[in-house]
Amino acid sequence: MSRGSIGSRLIVAAVLVLAAFAAADALWPGTDAGLPSSARETVAIPESQDPGGTRVIDRVGAEWARRFASNGLADCYRTGEELCERLHCVHVGGYKVPNCRLPTPAYRRTFRGVAVDFLVVRQDEAAARLSNGEMIELRADAGKWRVLALGGGAGRGFFEKPG
Repeated sequence: MSRGSIGSRLIVAAVLVLAAFAAADALWPGTDAGLPSSARETVAIPESQDPGGTRVIDRVGAEWARRFASNGLADCYRTGEELCERLHCVHVGGYKVPNCRLPTPAYRRTFRGVAVDFLVVRQDEAAARLSNGEMIELRADAGKWRVLALGGGAGRGFFEKPG
């Protein structure tokens, strides 16, 4: 046998062992296994009242995510104007947003079937962590909740302790 074929076989064997460990780790139940998705946390500032209640925010967040997963929010359902422009790379009026990248279909698919897992509400603003790990920030305008931010900076300032 040649030396190159033994090295190749060892590399293949090592990759297969790593793949087996990765598969076992993915299937192994974690510390939060068995918790239903409804076992989520909600934090509300006592002196504030959110328009429509947390159930409305849960429903809007889940419906927004479902539409984002299926059609990329072709109609900008419950989406603020800036976020809508960013998600479509087009300003109102049809001008392209420079240096903009459309969300990939693979990224959008991660929003299928998500629910709101953690929610913080402050009067007419809210930040929610979705079950896929993404953050969204919402604001109520005339009692109608809209998603204003997604990912990175969404919800920044909601989760820090006051003072």
